[in-house]
Formats: sequence, structure tokens, C-alpha cells
Amino acid sequence: MDKKLCDICMNEMDEELRNIAFECELGCFHTDAPIYTCKNCGYEKVKTCSVQLWEDDEKQSAQQDSEESTDSQADEPINTSPEKETATAPKVLTKVDGKTVCSDEWLDWMLDKYDWFLPLYNRLISKQRKEQRYLMKHAPSFKAILNDVLYDTETSTMFYMEEKNFEHDKCRMYYYVTKSGKFFRIITKFGDPDELTTMDVKSVKKILSHKPEIYKAVVPGEIFD
Repeated sequence: MDKKLCDICMNEMDEELRNIAFECELGCFHTDAPIYTCKNCGYEKVKTCSVQLWEDDEKQSAQQDSEESTDSQADEPINTSPEKETATAPKVLTKVDGKTVCSDEWLDWMLDKYDWFLPLYNRLISKQRKEQRYLMKHAPSFKAILNDVLYDTETSTMFYMEEKNFEHDKCRMYYYVTKSGKFFRIITKFGDPDELTTMDVKSVKKILSHKPEIYKAVVPGEIFD
């Protein structure tokens, strides 16, 4: 069999014959199609082949064979011995606005699995996905002294977080209270350094007005029923 290189990671792909079906307006077609499979990233590609119209008797026969195979597997004893967990690659391709592109889930999976994939990831991933991934993984770390007060994310308590649209970008706002009772906020945004903003009690009360449980735990003073 001819060897073919993967379009994604350029590793050598394996070829195998697999019975697959194609559905279109004219009906359902089937064939034993040569399939190229990349064991490295999970990418699959169908080799050019001829297909046949799937007649009713052939389709029923195939369904019966599938059911018999399922019943045979059900009769087999269950293996309860521990096995190593195998990571399955997400679906490689998806359609966005009518165009076939690499799925964000697969790109994230490849980046987490292979360090060498970073340059390709940065070229293929969408800006929205980059923002989302950054905001999910980024933990704010900030330390500054303003007006003789130490604002430190490591020693302060974070009591609330919200995600908002800032102009055309998304950002996350983390709200903290220091050990001395001073409030501040850290704004994180993809592509920008973290930003610190000090806050007064009045601003915190406004933000937490619809979060009564957090309000009671954070804001000092008596609350009247």
C-alpha cells in the first residue's frame, strides 16, 4: 500500500479498508473504502474510490451483521481488571459558516498533548477561542502598594468573579478583600497585563446587590430585614 503523510502533523498515515456509507440526495451508497488514518493526531482521510447504491437487501444484511456482532459482544464476560486510560482525540474537522475547518476542541487537545503543535495552534485557532482558553487557564497574580496599603492577590480573599465584554474583547474581573478590609479588583484580558483597581465599599455593595449571600459575608455592617 502507498504511504501518505498526514495533512496536519506530517506523520506517516496507515491505510486500511473499511466499509462505509455515503448519503446524498440520490440515496445511500456504500463501498469498501481505503481510509488513511494518522495514529499521532487522529486525522482521517478517504482515498478516492468507487461506490455502489445500497440496495435494501444489502443494507438489511449489513444491519443484521452489526446486530449479531453487538449480541456476541454482550455475551462476552466483562473485564473488570484496571486498564490504562486512553485519551480519544476529538473530532478533527467541523463546519463554520459553511467552511470546513479544524475544530477548536481538537486544536486544544493537540496543544495539551504535544508541545511542538504550538506554532500550528497559533496559526489555526480563532481569536475567540484564544481569549476563552486564556481566561479559563489564567490565574491572576498581582502585588502592589497604594496609599500605604498592600494589595496582594496571594494574601487577600477573592469573593467574586464575573466575565464581561470590554469593547470588542472579553475580560474577567476578580474581586478581592485584603486582611485589613480594603477592596480591590483585578481585570484580566487576553493580550494585556493584569490591571488593578481599588474599590470603596459603596461600589462593592452595588456589584453584590443581587448576590445577597456574598454580600452578607463580605460587606461589613448590619443588614435590615
